[in-house]
Amino acid sequence: MTASDAATAVLTRWATVNRSARVRVLIDVSGSMEAKIPSLGITRMTATLQAAEAGLHLFQPTTRLGYWEFSTKLDGDRDYREVVPVSPVRDLLTDGALNTLRSIHAKPGGATGLNDTVLAAYREAQANWEPGRLNLVVVMTGGNNDDPGGISRTELLDALKATAVPGRPVVLIGVAIGPDVDPAELDQITAATGGKSFVAADPSRIKDVFFGALAALKPS
Repeated sequence: MTASDAATAVLTRWATVNRSARVRVLIDVSGSMEAKIPSLGITRMTATLQAAEAGLHLFQPTTRLGYWEFSTKLDGDRDYREVVPVSPVRDLLTDGALNTLRSIHAKPGGATGLNDTVLAAYREAQANWEPGRLNLVVVMTGGNNDDPGGISRTELLDALKATAVPGRPVVLIGVAIGPDVDPAELDQITAATGGKSFVAADPSRIKDVFFGALAALKPS
């Protein structure tokens, strides 16, 4: 059994025992995602989208999931925009959402507006928190925040703390893609919500790391 097969098996077992979730996935489309992965002959962007698509198939059909892409100034002054609204997985697999996901592409020269995006997604998840589900924000990023016009990490951590609502947990899971991410920074951000971060230092293993991140979530 290959490492990828083993990761798939673990996540499949997790998905069958875990309750439904509400998941917002944030996908980095900054310029760094155009970097090629020599061992695969594809870009970080393509490998990330392949991992996100494969993971989609392993959630329960009743899980509600949606995607944002983020860089800098993708929607006016906003660093993020919705590409797939939160919907049941069973609908996403049949209504063309996969084609939309596959069409995401990196923004040449775009910076990584990570902090503003994470805060906006966390606030959106709190505002739309659903009882009886795991409420998650998963961020897949190829770099640390480098948006000079965005909030600082300290401001982000303070805002996450202020936004949290007792009894309504929203957990942030981070997947760091490639060598350009400082794991300590992503660890600090995810830990503020009770979450974790995972590192794919070798971008060819994004799928294994993404599956491992989801499998690490505790069953209900």
